[in-house]
Amino acid sequence: MAGFAKIVVPIALVFAALPGMAAPLPHLELSRLNGTSFALPEDLGAKTSALAIGFTRSAGSKSRAWTDRLEKDFGDRPGFAAYGVAVLAAVPRLFRPLALAGVEKSVPAEGRDRFLIALTDEAEWKALVGYESPDDPYILVMDRQGEVIAEGRGPLGDAAYRKLAGEIDRALSGERKER
Repeated sequence: MAGFAKIVVPIALVFAALPGMAAPLPHLELSRLNGTSFALPEDLGAKTSALAIGFTRSAGSKSRAWTDRLEKDFGDRPGFAAYGVAVLAAVPRLFRPLALAGVEKSVPAEGRDRFLIALTDEAEWKALVGYESPDDPYILVMDRQGEVIAEGRGPLGDAAYRKLAGEIDRALSGERKER
């Protein structure tokens, strides 16, 4: 039976990674910058949510450009929420208070309920976004069940933004069927 699992599990992972066959987000524990807990995908209340995920300070600055633009263009649309995510799991515990203080300084008070901190599950986050570069922001657009419907990577650019914005617009207008 163990030999069967060695064959089936890798095949299942390949099929799970194929376009159009997105799996829901795994359960991930985070906290909001304002101190309250947040779990993915369970606490996604919006019909469509975008996560701008950064693994370094440089990526955090770039992901902020994404969330600012998404909020500007979609923030007033019912059923949309944009979140910034700082994955600090690799930061040694001794230095986490310093890293958190730096994040707090960079996020305006009115945005703290939509800014999330991940102190665990770094490997899961990296697998989820297809991690390649530490200084790139990773953008995931998902439905309320946590199914990823669009993704992007890198600094905010017109072509990448138009692609994600189009998917968000389709999801919010009902062109994408909810599960």
